[in-house]
Amino acid sequence: MTPPEVLVLPEQGDWQVRVVPNLYPALERQEVVVHSRRHVRSLADLEDDELELVAEAWRHRAQAHAGYVHALVNEGRDAGSSLPHSHSQLVWLPETPPARARPRGEPFLERGGLTATCPWASRLPYEAVIAPVEPTGEGLASPLLGPALKLLAGLVRRGGNLRQHPAARGRSGPTQTRRAAVGGPPEKLFSRRLLRSRPAVPTGGRPPSSPGTGARRRSLLRGSDPCPWPA
Repeated sequence: MTPPEVLVLPEQGDWQVRVVPNLYPALERQEVVVHSRRHVRSLADLEDDELELVAEAWRHRAQAHAGYVHALVNEGRDAGSSLPHSHSQLVWLPETPPARARPRGEPFLERGGLTATCPWASRLPYEAVIAPVEPTGEGLASPLLGPALKLLAGLVRRGGNLRQHPAARGRSGPTQTRRAAVGGPPEKLFSRRLLRSRPAVPTGGRPPSSPGTGARRRSLLRGSDPCPWPA
């Protein structure tokens, strides 16, 4: 049984986004945000107005209770998801994480005050960081949260299209395992998108054959390959 909702949007008429307590919370307070009354499996399947409602639900719940709120999306069993319906988790952490510098990387897309970057020290192929061009201290209250979710959903769609690209024939592209975390230190909006792929998938060109010290250091930082996302 689904526990009673703590928020529905819109407030009048049929709900489009619904928030309920997590039946098996990892921390003292944890909630599940159901992204749509339609049966959709991924952020990529959501319409722009649905993504705006998801952002509004996150803001409402973050304001309803004191503390640091971390939002995350995991899609696919390997990412830890047990529900096939598109949803996210809101977790109230016991303390605010320490401030961290924005990961250095290669920007590949800029839109509406947001930039998407490939970290030089990516943990997985097709990792991307979405953040405001100018740092902001608004966190989940930022007006850029909705646009950031739309950009994130667009990357999910592009990741699926990569498997159909002619250059990827005979190779395995990104799989359906997806993880995204939205939050970070309060001085910035921080959104991360991960696509897991098999180790055989190349992420770009080859490192130089005889790099100098500086080139070797840059090669290690960048994982030896340029950004895999097409422009």
